[in-house]
Amino acid sequence: MKNIKFIKSYLKIREEKYVNYKKNFKKNFLKQRVILIKTLSQSLNQIHKKNFRSQDYNYLIGSWLDDLLKLYLTRKFYCKFIKDKIIPEKKLNIIYNNNYSEFISNINDYNFNFNIFSKIKNTKQNTIYKIKKKN
Repeated sequence: MKNIKFIKSYLKIREEKYVNYKKNFKKNFLKQRVILIKTLSQSLNQIHKKNFRSQDYNYLIGSWLDDLLKLYLTRKFYCKFIKDKIIPEKKLNIIYNNNYSEFISNINDYNFNFNIFSKIKNTKQNTIYKIKKKN
């Protein structure tokens, strides 16, 4: 596998930077979560023509959002220390999960994680994504 260098680099960095990661995570997680749930609530209300509160959406998608945000913040933090450009061996597609259980299973999958690392590392950090209703 061509990306074995990336894996070794990531494991070494994870070991060295874990204490810094925990500090960074505690500082950013709740702030980012509040922003995300508010943004998602507004977008979902607009898409579905509803008027639910952020708290309502928190009950509905809160646990999934927590896991997704933890995954993203973890990968984003460690990407700062990875010097190598991440080049996928083949075209990677976004993996859509049918349910929460499938999402949790995919978190441990090499291709899923490599896809996330490559998207974070190779995307400008000021990119804004919009949520669209699936046709």
